[in-house]
Amino acid sequence: MKNLFLIIAMFATLMNFVAVTVAQAADPVVEINYIPPVGQGGIAEGRVIWEELTNENYQNYAVIAILRAHWEGGGDDYVKPSFENYLSEIDMLGNFFINITTNETDKPQPDYNFYFVLRSTFSSIDGSTIKSWNMAGRYLGTPANINRNTFWETKPKSPVPSVRPGFVQAGTSISISSPEAGSTIRFTIDGSDPKTSGTAQDYAGQTFVVPSSGSLLLKAVTRKGEEYSYPGNMTWIAYDKPNSDCMLFGLNVSLALNGEPFGYRLSQETTQARMCPIPYLTKWVRTFGTINNGLEYINAIAKEMNLHTLIGVYITNSIADNNAQLAGLRAILQAGPYPDMIAVGNECSLLGVEPKTLGSYIDSVRNVVKEKGVTIPIGSVDIGNASWSQYVLQKLDFRGVNLYPGTWDNTPQSQMFDQLKTSWNNELSNTPNLMVLLTETGTPFTGGSYSVAGGTQTASEEKAATYLENVIAWTKEDSIPCFYFEAYDELSKGEGIEQHFGLMNGNMQLHSFYQNILCPIDDCTTNTHITEITDNQQLFSNPIKDRIYLQTESKINIYNMQGYLLQKYTGKQIDLSNYLTGIYLIKVNNEMYKLMKQ
Repeated sequence: MKNLFLIIAMFATLMNFVAVTVAQAADPVVEINYIPPVGQGGIAEGRVIWEELTNENYQNYAVIAILRAHWEGGGDDYVKPSFENYLSEIDMLGNFFINITTNETDKPQPDYNFYFVLRSTFSSIDGSTIKSWNMAGRYLGTPANINRNTFWETKPKSPVPSVRPGFVQAGTSISISSPEAGSTIRFTIDGSDPKTSGTAQDYAGQTFVVPSSGSLLLKAVTRKGEEYSYPGNMTWIAYDKPNSDCMLFGLNVSLALNGEPFGYRLSQETTQARMCPIPYLTKWVRTFGTINNGLEYINAIAKEMNLHTLIGVYITNSIADNNAQLAGLRAILQAGPYPDMIAVGNECSLLGVEPKTLGSYIDSVRNVVKEKGVTIPIGSVDIGNASWSQYVLQKLDFRGVNLYPGTWDNTPQSQMFDQLKTSWNNELSNTPNLMVLLTETGTPFTGGSYSVAGGTQTASEEKAATYLENVIAWTKEDSIPCFYFEAYDELSKGEGIEQHFGLMNGNMQLHSFYQNILCPIDDCTTNTHITEITDNQQLFSNPIKDRIYLQTESKINIYNMQGYLLQKYTGKQIDLSNYLTGIYLIKVNNEMYKLMKQ
């Protein structure tokens, strides 16, 4: 009998252990981190939380989103992201991204349902089965039932700055406020996450000043109870006005001039020669990558020319290529000086790069910059009207947008410029608390007629010249941070209009139809740099802090110590106020001098 009681006790203990074990094996739960507000399209984002999800099995599962929408003449239920592709993949961490944008005539209701499912369960079922909401027994764990109105009513609103992020006058004072009563604001100014960073502080009415060089990078969140708002990643940079009315704010620069393929290796000397005309045309340069075609050297050369730089890290779906871009960025930072801004990815929505991939490389770039102990604004660039993932937006310090009205759409020539301004204002309103740059615009000058959605367009010199002239005038009047596309023709792009967006040809000469719009350029093929310095006399006091005033108006050329021309103008002062500390060669009329800038 004693043994029987012992066996019963052991059995009871085993059953309790089994019961505890079963209770601890939690069912999968679908958690929604972001959903666009009612009336807006975009990407819903979330995560499946399940301890049984592994690197080996995550591809066996998916998430289905169902929403109800009505339109004139009837009503039905929709499956997103599309009727044909209702199974949305997850990654190994359970993250998923679903485009829930509807057609213009659809009237979606605020209730959404997200189901975690086994892919094989739906392998032979078409969308109509799901569309009927017949999901009984077809999902795992607990689905997420989200009402968009309720979601946004309970989510704290992000902090609001006193001045919209962007390019402003140096010395501008910035304050922030919370639209949530009874809330607090946490912020950082070193680029780190204010929710987790050890450098985060409580905001107590401080003001922040935009520096004359570098940037003010302010990250802030609103906290109400245990809830945090989405981060406000706010960046301000001092606006550096172009020296002349015939200069652009910014210019996209690729240096494959004579049909050389992308990936071709240029020497540093060739790169420097091909950069020679750029300071005549702009104050900022933007690149598309970090390796080959001279991209390794452009940042350092541009800095020698007293130009600002927005360096691109080109991201595709190739891990090897992306890692090579990261290595190239490390080399650029190591060589110095540091770039002013870094853009991770260009038009990833067209390349099919998923938000999780882009987001991971933005994190990687931020870590590379952090290794150097500096703060550099990091952003990304995409086409106009792109659906940005909130997962990506939360990682950005700025957003670049590429707008080509009348080039890749059916906008008539007479409406191109007005459409550009309308599209730009729409992009500003889409992310009111995030710096926005117009990273590309332009139109080809030749290449004939070609098809676009809804009709055809025809490239012409007159059309290209008129558009450029309007863009220069508008961006100067409203201080728009606009990067024109492109410095040079790109014959490597093959036949058609793609070759013919350049302001200059392969001989580094302005196209004739742009010569009355843009500043004149010295013949860089024969006057690239000074070969001999024979006169080392000093001019007035030396060193100088910013500028020297002359008695008469003179022709002034400013060169670096390697003899490359940085700036050329006519005036009554030698102005080095915007140049880095160092020694410069100054040609006043026909006399050459050395000056040390403090």
